Amino acid sequence: MLQFFWHQWLSSSRKSYTGKRVLNLFIHYSIYILLLGMLALFSVGIKYMMKDFFPNQDHAVIMGGFGINTIFVMGFMRFMFNKDNKFSIKPYLHLPISQKSIINAYIFKDFISLFGLIPILVAIPFFINFIVPNYPVIYTVGWGITYVSLTFIFNVIYSILITKQKNHQGAVMMLFWSLNLIAVLDFYQFVSIAPYFRAFFNFIATNVWCWSIFPVTFTILLLLLRKEIKECLRKERSTKETQEAPSKSNKWLDKISNLGFTGVLVTNELKLIWRNKRPRSLIIASCILPCIIIYGMTGYSSEVEIPAFFNIMGALFVVGYFPMVYGQFLFAWESSFFTHYISQNVTINEYVKSKFWFLALITLINSFFAIPVLIIKPDLTLAFISAIIIQLGIINYLMILMGLFNSSRMDISKSTIGNSQGTQFHHFIMIFIIMAIPLGITSLFYLLDMMSTGYLIICVMGLIGFLLQKPLLNLLSKDFAERKYKMITGFKEN
Repeated sequence: MLQFFWHQWLSSSRKSYTGKRVLNLFIHYSIYILLLGMLALFSVGIKYMMKDFFPNQDHAVIMGGFGINTIFVMGFMRFMFNKDNKFSIKPYLHLPISQKSIINAYIFKDFISLFGLIPILVAIPFFINFIVPNYPVIYTVGWGITYVSLTFIFNVIYSILITKQKNHQGAVMMLFWSLNLIAVLDFYQFVSIAPYFRAFFNFIATNVWCWSIFPVTFTILLLLLRKEIKECLRKERSTKETQEAPSKSNKWLDKISNLGFTGVLVTNELKLIWRNKRPRSLIIASCILPCIIIYGMTGYSSEVEIPAFFNIMGALFVVGYFPMVYGQFLFAWESSFFTHYISQNVTINEYVKSKFWFLALITLINSFFAIPVLIIKPDLTLAFISAIIIQLGIINYLMILMGLFNSSRMDISKSTIGNSQGTQFHHFIMIFIIMAIPLGITSLFYLLDMMSTGYLIICVMGLIGFLLQKPLLNLLSKDFAERKYKMITGFKEN
């Protein structure tokens, strides 16, 4: 296994761009160290927070339940960010490295991953500062064994699921999303899951005979994981099988492709998102922020009254955050094959038109986030309708225009975490500048006590923009024709 890691280190250190990325690597790992420090501070502060939130309950049991929740959340994060964390063995087939070493290296890399260790890193300061001084030795040992064992067992389960994901994509996705839906429902107190987690954790920690289950369970799961990895290695060794294996079609993507050539280009964009780590990991951020906004618009109570005209900003974040963030790099996502793409039998107008309809599609998909808000607070209906219409009729055009002026190369195969390639601070600021248009209109009519009129004007502006789709796309196509060679030059630079 050490020989395998040595060859990986030599491979990475001999790349031509390694020296140029020293500063980026330093920043990358500095962020990780900062994150670990913040986790340590959070863990130390948990015992003081528990005195306020759970004054009459056993804090060790509460922390155990919280740890199980953390394990579930980190499993979801691993699925979203590290789905393709497997390495290719083809460069090592000619080297004297055994298959056993490769499997051990894969498992070891999984165990030392940040998402796998975060639950333990959170609990260590709490365990040392609170549990060790205040509880008997037998319970302290049981608590530590239970917490660490559950973390490693769930890590192996997640590794098995991620390994199986290639062949059972739909089932694994459904499982991950179901688990996190349960966590969200528990957070909003629609269902009560946390007490069961706490009772389960406390039962195992206080019964010595339960501890013997951990090594048996861990061994069985580890054997299953090794079996799955061996199967993956067998398929990777069989180059012919990999090349001739027919790709599975998706009926929804097939329906979009049947809508014409624009539908085919939109389908290619959706496949690009799903098959590459960086745009795919952007989806999780686009789910987290709308959920926070939804909580703020429905469940958060504050003594400070928030003016009604801010509702349009919250609605835009819910329905348009992903189109706005993704749209700023609309052409940069294809930077690695941009030259090949535009040299095909695709007219500029068709290409730009496909970008518009892609943004329209994901805007409509994001609009489903508005359903829980409107169920709880139907008085926000006008704000969300206005946000959807102006996103479709004005903001999406602005995103395409901004994408034309972003000619920085992006490596879409790498994760978003710690990766700032092609991004700058002004990309984040531009979202708020664009939102200033509807926010300015609603704030003006809020002062005039005519909020409905403000929403109506926003809707009319969006509808006019959507109806003028053909001339506006023609203008954007002309801009694209003028900018494409500058974009090609920028995409070729590292």
